[in-house]
Amino acid sequence: MVIQTGTMFARIKRALGQGDRKANRAGNIFVAALLSVTFAFALFSGPALAQEPAARAALTPVEALEYMLKTPNVFILDITTAERFKTIHFVGAHHIPSNELISRVSEIPRDRPVIMNCHRGRTVVTFFPLLRRIRPDIKEIYFINDTPLFSEYNAQVSGRR
Repeated sequence: MVIQTGTMFARIKRALGQGDRKANRAGNIFVAALLSVTFAFALFSGPALAQEPAARAALTPVEALEYMLKTPNVFILDITTAERFKTIHFVGAHHIPSNELISRVSEIPRDRPVIMNCHRGRTVVTFFPLLRRIRPDIKEIYFINDTPLFSEYNAQVSGRR
């Protein structure tokens, strides 16, 4: 991308003329804006785009809510920090903070469907592929790709009891 942008900058300079300072400044501003937009796109969407196989296992919060309510024996894996887990989590969730996931991976059952979550759906995008690599024996595993619907799930589950 940098090479293409550099080439584009050279073309703009040629088109606008080397001698015209205003034209050069306009070209510099254009390229700076283009680089900013490109950087922002790569920063915010790059990890998600780079993980195409994981995207098939990504569930929206609504899809995850429906899945968890209809799937018996689902293992809800919350990888948030201990502080965050204390403030809000799914009823019945198993808490393994992301920084302990590798050392505690044996606590995750292989014979149950697993759904992973974190507080905003960002950390789980990083740790989902890791879990898939170190535990390929877990056949059914998903993650929630945004802020989970904690209250909605907890209200429905509590209403069943």
